[in-house]
Amino acid sequence: MKPIPLNALTLYADLAQNVSETTVRPEAVSLKTIKGKKFASASARRRRGTVSLLKRAGLPAPTLVMGRLLEVIANAGLFERGMTLVGTAAYQTYSPIVEHVLSAANLMTNDADLSLAEFNPAAAEEDFLTVLKRADPTFEADWKSGDTLPKAFHASSNGFMVELLTKHGRGRTSPVEVKSIAAAAVPLSFQEYLSEDAITVVALYGSGIRVRVPAPARYAVHKLIIANRRDAHGAKRQKDLAHARELMSVLQTVEPMALHDALEDAKSRGPTWQKAIAQSFQRLARTA
Repeated sequence: MKPIPLNALTLYADLAQNVSETTVRPEAVSLKTIKGKKFASASARRRRGTVSLLKRAGLPAPTLVMGRLLEVIANAGLFERGMTLVGTAAYQTYSPIVEHVLSAANLMTNDADLSLAEFNPAAAEEDFLTVLKRADPTFEADWKSGDTLPKAFHASSNGFMVELLTKHGRGRTSPVEVKSIAAAAVPLSFQEYLSEDAITVVALYGSGIRVRVPAPARYAVHKLIIANRRDAHGAKRQKDLAHARELMSVLQTVEPMALHDALEDAKSRGPTWQKAIAQSFQRLARTA
């Protein structure tokens, strides 16, 4: 892991502030307000320049396909209402937050997992597929036997997959319908922990995109827990442990109390959580 230079961190902080202060979305700029349009265009141009500088400085950025997806979801206001990007795509946004370039963040992924554990839909919401088609018109629902609403979507142009997840109800294993967006979400254990205290980061695409992701410490602890449920010889367990190891290592330097609090919170939720964390720590110790 390489520390990010102070000047790059300052650029990122300025970008995050400027993106946060931008209240007009790109497609909503009024054509009648000429001065306002010029200001919005100039502001976006400056932000695009900052994004390019940060990428040249070595900070991880989403692929073109991922960037387009995050942009349409952000423009639809779904991140603002609690939709949370999780998984590898979220991990790729953490480097400027933890002030180090995470090596595992450069791993490419052709899918995106989105948690609806804390999603609060608006009174009038677009169908999720309609939103996705603005990123790639070839997106279609991936229907499975028994589905009443789709829980996954794929783009035939490049095979990119989007899946919707949510928290695990009391013994519930069937998909949870979210009729406001004409989709369903797969209930998974520990999703409620992952989505609590989520943060907003800026993905380095276009003029910068505000994206809701899990807090890095919770992400790391969540990976410890779910790694214990993976196939013992599978690649997913190794990737989970790699993400947890790298993120915990840097958090111990830049934000040790956040990691401590995240671990204590998880352990307080019962013996199942405690056992999973302990066993993953044992595996990390054996491979250190």
